[in-house]
Amino acid sequence: MKCHPVQAKSEPVLKLKPTSAHCWGGNHTNRICYFTNLYFSTDIEEFIFVHGDGSSYINIPDNIYNPALLDMSSVEDHNTQYFAYMDVSLEKFSNPLGKNISTVDGFTLCMKRFLPSNLMHIFHDDLLPIYYTIDVLKSKFNPSTLDVNHDLDVKLFYADSRPPGDYSYLYDIFSNNNKPLYLYDLLQSDNNSLICFSNVIVGVLKHTTWYQYGFKTFQGPLSDSKINKTIINKFTNFYKTKMNITNSLSDNTINKPQKGILLIRHKNRLILNEAELVSTLVNRLGIKIRMMSLESHTLNDIIAEISNAKFIMGMHGSLLILSIFLPPGSILVELFPYAVSLNNYTPFRTVVSIPGLNVSYIAWQNTDRYKTVTHPNRPAKEGGIGHLDNEERERIENSDVVSEHLCCQDPTWLFRIYQDTLVDIKEVIQLIKIKIILRPYRISNLKCRWQSDSSLRVTWDAPFNIKYLNYDTMHYDLILQNTQHLNSEDFISLKIKADDENSAVINSEIVDVDDEYLVWIRCVIDENILGPFNNINVFC
Repeated sequence: MKCHPVQAKSEPVLKLKPTSAHCWGGNHTNRICYFTNLYFSTDIEEFIFVHGDGSSYINIPDNIYNPALLDMSSVEDHNTQYFAYMDVSLEKFSNPLGKNISTVDGFTLCMKRFLPSNLMHIFHDDLLPIYYTIDVLKSKFNPSTLDVNHDLDVKLFYADSRPPGDYSYLYDIFSNNNKPLYLYDLLQSDNNSLICFSNVIVGVLKHTTWYQYGFKTFQGPLSDSKINKTIINKFTNFYKTKMNITNSLSDNTINKPQKGILLIRHKNRLILNEAELVSTLVNRLGIKIRMMSLESHTLNDIIAEISNAKFIMGMHGSLLILSIFLPPGSILVELFPYAVSLNNYTPFRTVVSIPGLNVSYIAWQNTDRYKTVTHPNRPAKEGGIGHLDNEERERIENSDVVSEHLCCQDPTWLFRIYQDTLVDIKEVIQLIKIKIILRPYRISNLKCRWQSDSSLRVTWDAPFNIKYLNYDTMHYDLILQNTQHLNSEDFISLKIKADDENSAVINSEIVDVDDEYLVWIRCVIDENILGPFNNINVFC
């Protein structure tokens, strides 16, 4: 009797198919396994390997419980993510208590989401590893072995017990025709059954991860990460295509001010002077600023804007993972609350520093305890310390640095990371100005003519973008070189004060009417921010 898909009504069967397995990797932290006819019991919530005459075993370790056969997520060696199966004999298990048996046909990738309520974990731990694993499966597996073609349509089985959650739509992007299966949903049904996965890969490749969260050692970048710009760019392009995210700006942006995104929070870790911060950024940098948050914008709206932004700025938090969508030449500005060291929490600095992404990074940390607002009376998970004894509360409130710690419930860390901050705008602006140098462009319409008094009059038009820049001073560098001495360093250099006429008169004591000169002019703002010289030769 043929098994029915999980979505269809199932019927009792008397005979099971034997399970086979083929694994790759030398230990549980780098191993993934391909199974045929792997079973899952919703009754006992365990995977079952049915051993029979048709079973095959390739690269299965002798002890799959030491400590596990493999990790079911990209988070390495976390005991909540271990995978092992229960062994049964086909002969003994041929009639499993009359249970319904459902078959998941086609090809399935089975993994556990690590923390599907947090965007950093969603993208870093789940989406990128899933994408990379499927990409490798499509290119590396022999289609005849799996009876599928290169355009493999993978069904996802999320074997963690968490509900699908608010971000479940993000996990739908990998299957063209099949919605993911969630263990949580299967366990909610009244129909206790066995589920047969005809072809299933268990586990994901960890090549795309770049950070560890401090479960066994202090958190920090992974020393052996294989992530690179190609993987990031392929994934972000894939994601935007699946989500129908298009660029919100046209390609012709020369006459538009550059744009920055301030990512804000409404419940905790607030920027207390965000309105003043935005106003100053606009006035001092000449950049349009858009304030965005998950409370007031969709995730995909935020990603669309970030994909065209000159920079994004925000307090340290999971939303900054969206910096992977920043275009080349842009900047990530990460703000840290008081006592939270900018050198100890670096997942976002690490990813934007991947060679070839060409994204600059700026970190600012509040060092003034009088520019912070703490919340000692909140629940402990939100930084409250009311549950602690007086001595510990006093120590935490007087702390000026969060010592390195293991994940995840250090009370000093929670107290400080959930505080609100009055940002030192002057300091932040100065840091940004070091990275964002808004330069004047080339002058245009350069002309020259000799006048009756043998002086030379030179005229030009100001750079087109000068009206979109903020600056305190402006002048022009004018260089004249006699065409009879082009190979020498003998040239005339003049500093011309900017005025409405955009012209200069060089008297006959400096130039000779009988000679010919090449003319170059560039615009300079604030004394040392140089524009380019004209790129068309002008002879006078």
